[in-house]
Amino acid sequence: MGEESKQTPKTVLNRLNEEGVRGEVEEVFRHYYEDLLPVLVIATAESDGKRPEGLCNEIYSCFHHIARALCEQKVDIQDELKSAKKSHLKRAIFDSYKIAINAHLGELSEAKNLLGPVPKFRQSLCGNSGCPKGRPAQRPAGCKGMGRRKCRRAAGR
Repeated sequence: MGEESKQTPKTVLNRLNEEGVRGEVEEVFRHYYEDLLPVLVIATAESDGKRPEGLCNEIYSCFHHIARALCEQKVDIQDELKSAKKSHLKRAIFDSYKIAINAHLGELSEAKNLLGPVPKFRQSLCGNSGCPKGRPAQRPAGCKGMGRRKCRRAAGR
């Protein structure tokens, strides 16, 4: 960040016209807007409306890579922009999903506690209540295995 690396705003914007740079910048912003923003909104809502600090740090770091790519002469622009996308935006997306998933798992846990124990559902192959519970793969002697219809043995046929 020495004097030799300072550029005027016009010079910085001209760097966008270098081969492949504009497309790479567009890709970073598209990745942010389409992949991060929707889940970031959920993560923020689940954090009582405050953006989690770790996510803010990742977004800041991404922005820093973009600024560094465009403002410093001795930096490989495309490497900086790829680093912004592949490391910081990716980490922010993962962290946002983690927050959103943990919030939903917490809600599921609360629902289970509210409902209490749910009885286990056991179904025999033939629907016959005489089939051995807990061993649905075995049919009682004489059972013809009629699927969902009643067992012939149970119906007395």
